[in-house]
Amino acid sequence: MVNQDAVAALLKELRLRAGLSQAQLGRRLRHSATWVSKIELSERGIDVHDVTRWAIACGQVVHLSVREAASDSDAAVHELVGEAIDPLVERLNSLIPKLGDRDRLLLEAAADVLERALG
Repeated sequence: MVNQDAVAALLKELRLRAGLSQAQLGRRLRHSATWVSKIELSERGIDVHDVTRWAIACGQVVHLSVREAASDSDAAVHELVGEAIDPLVERLNSLIPKLGDRDRLLLEAAADVLERALG
């Protein structure tokens, strides 16, 4: 299970490192300062799409491979990303039989990369 408090702390840390107020980040994400505050206080959940947008808005590079988590925050993000990627890998695998040889090889390679990235 994802530790929502750890994710919230990580997201707040990203915002502070970027030197952004809650209102500034909210504008970048097309949300209110209240929305940002509720996430940082663990009063509202956040999905992997918004985590990615948050990181990018704070000037961070987003990596899918976070296999070696160094802290609780990193482990929480790894689990969150894994939960989002697993259905994508399943969907890619379900499309393979419907494709021609060249496209099937490309899709198999993409699915393998995603599976390896998440250990």
